[in-house]
Amino acid sequence: MSGEFIEDADGSIWVSHWQKGIYHLVLDNELKNVKHTEHFHKGNGLLVDELNIVCKIQGRTYISTVDGLYSYDSKKRKLTLDNGMSRIFNKFGVPLNIYETPDGDLWAYTEKYLALAQRQKNGRYKVDSISYKGMVNRLQPVGRPGFTAHQTLLNSQDGFFVASRQEQFVGYKSKVFVRRIYSTNKRDSLLMAFFPSNNGDAVRVDHDNNSLRIEYVMPEYRDPNAVTYSCRLEGYDKHWSTPQTANYTDYTHLPKGEYVFHVKAHNRLTGQNDEFRQTIIILPAWYETWWAYLIYIIIGVLTVRMLILYLKKRADRELLRMRKEKERQLREQEREFQMEQAQKDKQLAELRNEQLNLNLKQKAGQLADSTINLVRKNEMLQEIDQSMFELSEDVKHNEPATALQRRIKNIRRSIEMNMGDDKNWQKFEENFNLVYDNFMQRLTEHYPELKMNDRKLCAYLRMDLSSKEIASLMNCSERSVETARYRLRKKLQMEKGDNLTTFLQNF
Repeated sequence: MSGEFIEDADGSIWVSHWQKGIYHLVLDNELKNVKHTEHFHKGNGLLVDELNIVCKIQGRTYISTVDGLYSYDSKKRKLTLDNGMSRIFNKFGVPLNIYETPDGDLWAYTEKYLALAQRQKNGRYKVDSISYKGMVNRLQPVGRPGFTAHQTLLNSQDGFFVASRQEQFVGYKSKVFVRRIYSTNKRDSLLMAFFPSNNGDAVRVDHDNNSLRIEYVMPEYRDPNAVTYSCRLEGYDKHWSTPQTANYTDYTHLPKGEYVFHVKAHNRLTGQNDEFRQTIIILPAWYETWWAYLIYIIIGVLTVRMLILYLKKRADRELLRMRKEKERQLREQEREFQMEQAQKDKQLAELRNEQLNLNLKQKAGQLADSTINLVRKNEMLQEIDQSMFELSEDVKHNEPATALQRRIKNIRRSIEMNMGDDKNWQKFEENFNLVYDNFMQRLTEHYPELKMNDRKLCAYLRMDLSSKEIASLMNCSERSVETARYRLRKKLQMEKGDNLTTFLQNF
């Protein structure tokens, strides 16, 4: 099932499987059979199932996982995270192969990582991973390392590494300092190189060379990436830069003034920290010197004087232009007023003419109405007069009473027929159309279904006659006129509430 297992202090066996997690096997007294098995996996004490590793430290079994070292709690029968042991190497994300040396030191390795934790007298561990960086990429993580009294044998790609656990770091200290300062404005030009004699002297930089590259270093020959630097230009930067292994920084187009460059270095091999300060003065440009400012003041005074004279002349010209413009506007307004007044007089005359024409047309219409009625009455009276003459002749000749009655009856019938006769209606319509702008013709075109009595009623209503007058003209009762008006509204498809007389007068 697995090639990695260890025996716990109580005689139980811990076995790791690279895919299924960790198995805890408890044997019987004869150590021949497994009487109890516990399986720890994802959801049961472990974060993941894969690549968990068993190891033994100070006689106690630990499970190395992606999130640290777990130990077994026999009372609760579960795995618990040991924060203290996990912080020794402080390496999370991948499980560690951890092996304990005879003298209590711990070797831990995984892909791209190798470290030795040396046990101190107080029981704590001092971890060194920097010294073994050169071995990491060549190490073969297969098989267990070999141990002697003071050495460890590690398997590599082309042989073995022998690491002495007694070797200590050389106790020397180095200082951080600014090596060189370059100007990067046009081409790299050296402005300052470090010498012990000029340590701390201010560097004066012409304004034309105000873009700088500052190089600094803390000598460390064992590992080029062992030292990290953080810097700040006082008077320009608000915060320290993020620590990094790059040993230079650039500043572009620094304004004139005095700056203090601070650089802090941290050696991760020795834990040493050091700081260096260098004063840098950016000289002002020629246009920022006192004599340049004096010239600026003289030019400014002359410019202000000329500007005042120019503004005065400009104001005079503007005042003259405004006066002429005001006079022109007044003349233009007077001309527009006269044109508007003439236009209003013309419109008033046109309105008066239109009113006179309207009144004349109305009077002509009334005159035509009266003439038509008079003609019709005269024709009817002539017919009656002729009939009465014939009746008088019959009386003179002593015609029989039956003949006289017949004659009287014919006269009455003639009167009735004249009252209801439509032979003059066509002539009436022609005259009506002349007076009322072809009213009857337009009415017939829009409403062809209207009958003669409907058209008569429309004409009388257009003439604004009352129901009583209409009843006399149409030889019917007023009630019949109202009924005819109701039927006419339907034929004209009028909405409820609309006035019939108004509708016809506006038609």
